[in-house]
Amino acid sequence: SQLPLVGNTAPDFDAEAVFDQEFIN
Repeated sequence: SQLPLVGNTAPDFDAEAVFDQEFIN
């Protein structure tokens, strides 16, 4: 999800990374 940088970059990136990793694996 491409959202405007409002300060939630860390949580969003972490959640997206985990989701992507789970999806790939």
